[in-house]
Amino acid sequence: MLRLTQRWLPVAAFLCGACALASMPARCIAQAPLSFDRRGCVSAWADGIERFTAIELAAAPEDQPEGALELSVRCQGDEVEITASERGAASTHRRMDLTGTADAVRSRVVALAIAGLVRELAVMARSAPSTAPEPERAPIAREAQPTASGDSERNRAGSARTVQLDLFPAGSTFTAAPAVLWGGGLRARALLFGPLYAALDVQAGSYARDSELGSARLVAGSAGARIGWTYAWRSSLLGAGAGQRLGLARASASAEASGATDGSVSGLWAAPVAFVMADTALARHVRLGVDAELGAVLLPVRGRIEEGGDIAVAGAWLALSATLGVQL
Repeated sequence: MLRLTQRWLPVAAFLCGACALASMPARCIAQAPLSFDRRGCVSAWADGIERFTAIELAAAPEDQPEGALELSVRCQGDEVEITASERGAASTHRRMDLTGTADAVRSRVVALAIAGLVRELAVMARSAPSTAPEPERAPIAREAQPTASGDSERNRAGSARTVQLDLFPAGSTFTAAPAVLWGGGLRARALLFGPLYAALDVQAGSYARDSELGSARLVAGSAGARIGWTYAWRSSLLGAGAGQRLGLARASASAEASGATDGSVSGLWAAPVAFVMADTALARHVRLGVDAELGAVLLPVRGRIEEGGDIAVAGAWLALSATLGVQL
């Protein structure tokens, strides 16, 4: 029985080694040092990109450059931009549209594209002369340097690719004078780092009403700043956060009855706000969405009308809008 056990020891050792190799993390299979950055790719399918990339690179080690690899994958909806570079050398990139690709295979498709870019780097490295690099190649090398300035340049480039301008009609109301102000505005928004979202906007609206003594009118405009978090799902984007709104309002009354006089009051108003938003791709660079904002006016503007209710910017603020956006 002892001899039988010893005879099977090599087989058992082989099986244990195979199991250990299968359980190794994907990044341990890669042949060369690998730096992987996939900020902005928060969808569930993106979790497999690194594992499939390591498998593809391990399958053809002869097609890889000798230096350490730096890989960057940026996601915006269904669009993916890949940059591959060899530390201190050249870089190459590719943009992909995964609109018609199923989630189950997206990470494998992206990994195959990364492997193709790495092969391009290897060909470039072999064809380059052995002497010092040409001066015109220096800017490309600086972009691939893992320095703070290089990271900042890449971050600014990523933000520029995710800037969006929204044009929106809107209806808003103040609880102190329950009537709808119809108007609209313009908003510029961007994804800063990963899911972090920021936006600036300007908007205005007005309403009018009649009374026994005449008519009254309220015009309110404001500028808003927001910051919040987003969640990407396929070609759609959901977001929520908080912000601040600061504006100018004018309440006026025109007298039509004898004994009544005209009057007006103007002033600044301010309100902290919370918001939720959602949009989806309508075309390649065009998006359609909805937006809701709720706040509390801390700096009001009030106009009082005799024998009629106040006309005021006060109380709670609620605004609903439909957005039509263009990505730059």
